[in-house]
Amino acid sequence: MSPLLVFGILTAIIILISWRTLFDVKTHGFYRFFAWIGMTWIFSVNYKFWFVQPFSITQIISWILLVYSAYLVIFGIILILIKGKPSNKRDEKNLFGFEKTTELVNSSKQEFLSIFAIRFMHRSFL
Repeated sequence: MSPLLVFGILTAIIILISWRTLFDVKTHGFYRFFAWIGMTWIFSVNYKFWFVQPFSITQIISWILLVYSAYLVIFGIILILIKGKPSNKRDEKNLFGFEKTTELVNSSKQEFLSIFAIRFMHRSFL
C-alpha cells in the first residue's frame, strides 16, 4: 500500500478523534494533533521496512525501543488513571475522559529515567 494512502487514512482517523480541539489553539489537543500527524507520517513512510532484515542489529535495537516506548505510554496512562483520579465533574469538552484528572500527578517513570539518563551521559562524556 502506498505511504501516502496509509498516511491519508490514518490522518482521517486522527481528525475524527481530535475534531473538538483541532481549531482551538489554546488547548493542548491542537498541538497534540500535530504531534500525532508527525508520528503518523514517520509510521507510514517506514512500516514497509519493519521486517526487512529482521535480525540485523539496527532492527533489534529499533524493536526494543519501540516496545519500550509502548511500555512508557501504557505506564503513563495507568499512572494518570490511578494517581490522577479522573472524574466527569470537569466539564471540559476538549478533554478525553482519562484527561479529566482531579489530582496532580507529580511522580513518573519518565522522571526517574530522565535523571538516570542525564547522570549516565554526564559520566560517559567526562
